[in-house]
Amino acid sequence: KQWYQRRVRGAHDRYVQLCLIRLAAQGKMTKHLPFSDVFFKTDVKSNFMNVQEKGKEIVSQFDSEKLQSYQNLVDGINTYLDSQPRPIEFVLLNYYPEPWVVTDIAANSFFLAYAGLNDVSLTTEKMLVEMLTETNVDVEMLKTTFSPHLNGINDELINTYKSLKNIRPLGDQDTSDLPKMTNSNNWVVSGTLSESGL
Repeated sequence: KQWYQRRVRGAHDRYVQLCLIRLAAQGKMTKHLPFSDVFFKTDVKSNFMNVQEKGKEIVSQFDSEKLQSYQNLVDGINTYLDSQPRPIEFVLLNYYPEPWVVTDIAANSFFLAYAGLNDVSLTTEKMLVEMLTETNVDVEMLKTTFSPHLNGINDELINTYKSLKNIRPLGDQDTSDLPKMTNSNNWVVSGTLSESGL
């Protein structure tokens, strides 16, 4: 029941995002959304990675308890989608989200873990560089938080970052190709600072 309620709330908060991620994992963005190079490349990547088959493979290894947990997630999503009108974005696109199945959850997780890994890494690196170039930043605290990734940071390297930033501030550039802070739940911190240790 806990997993069911959690996903009902998740669907309420992120209806559009959930469905768009599923389309990306299915390699069907250009089928249901206006064509763009980004959507096309995402579809190619998803199909090249064989994401749907990976999802089925993952589910096939579930024991009965895990399978039931995933089914509860799916039931929660479908309960919400069945009880709510389509968001305006989908109405305008004439897109009707199909009911969710367990494989969708596994495929989405696989797709996000691998396809988005490069973007998450670049976003984190960009964030750290910008933090290091700010004044009054506790560098030792950052080293502890992101250990061991900043172990090689020293004053000379920080000054180099600052000089490069001062030569051409980020706001003066064409930033269309830079990673953007779109992954709100992706934070990379030292496992020693979390309860799980991961």
